[in-house]
Amino acid sequence: MKDVKPNLLNTPPKSKLQFNKRFTVVIVCFSISALFWFLIAMTHDYNSRISIPVTYENIPGKKVVINDLPKNISVIIKANGFKIFTYSLKKNIDPITIDVASKMKSASVSSGVLSIATKTFVTDFNDQLGKDIVITGFEPDSIVFNLRDRETKLVPVVIDLKATFERQYDTTSAPISQPMFVEVSGPPSLVRNIKNVKTELIDVGPLKANYKAKVNLVTNRLLTYNISNVEVVVPVEKFTEGTVEITVNPINVTKGYSLKTFPEKVSIKYITSLSNYNKVSSAMFDAIVDAAGLEKAHPEKISVQLITRPDIVRAATLEPERVDYILRKQ
Repeated sequence: MKDVKPNLLNTPPKSKLQFNKRFTVVIVCFSISALFWFLIAMTHDYNSRISIPVTYENIPGKKVVINDLPKNISVIIKANGFKIFTYSLKKNIDPITIDVASKMKSASVSSGVLSIATKTFVTDFNDQLGKDIVITGFEPDSIVFNLRDRETKLVPVVIDLKATFERQYDTTSAPISQPMFVEVSGPPSLVRNIKNVKTELIDVGPLKANYKAKVNLVTNRLLTYNISNVEVVVPVEKFTEGTVEITVNPINVTKGYSLKTFPEKVSIKYITSLSNYNKVSSAMFDAIVDAAGLEKAHPEKISVQLITRPDIVRAATLEPERVDYILRKQ
């Protein structure tokens, strides 16, 4: 006798409804059973591993750590499923602060190397995790501090500046750092060779007024600074062009000769800030022609050299740059 399988397509509507109800009941019962199973399972204790960030403080004042310290400690724990599941959902775990100096008595020190067993900090980790979680182990099982004597030195701050300016605007002086010096501490081999501390790159512009900002110092893992940032000021002002006329002075004229240039005076075009424009005078400039060897070489013209100009001007140019001359024997 052949088995007869029900054909749902040909099942009467009443039979279909009964089948759907039975299927729904099965699904509901299965879901409830799975939920109860999950809840019961979560009440059991399990072993798990979690990673906790750590920071370090109170390293002995005259010492500096030169090796990389672990930024995270793997903690092996035993707790019920609810605790482990809840902890695994945390996105940001507060770091544990390790007080190095307070644990040095129970640590071993050899040739400048300090080794502290991680279990020494079990109380700190328990405070973070709570009483319902039992800590059964750590990785690494100890934290090693490679210590060296600390040396301190005062060095200048160097400003790393990349700036552009509006047309006719420029800096009136080098950028200014406040404070100008920073106290650097670290291993003697590094501190003795350090010449300065740089700021982070300042990329600004186009500027048409003074720029002022707090800028962080570039850090070094093995060095500490007494400050973390400086105030940087970039003095900016509008510039204009000026002109003065000065007499050309001959030098190195051979004894028994006299030298006269044509023209006797040259013009100097320069650029200066508006605040300094009225301070510039012709007395601040000196131009010369060098007569050494003229009685033998006889060039058609000789070059004029600008040997003195004030600090408050820039881009000074001579007009003309070469002059005619008469060299006469007296």
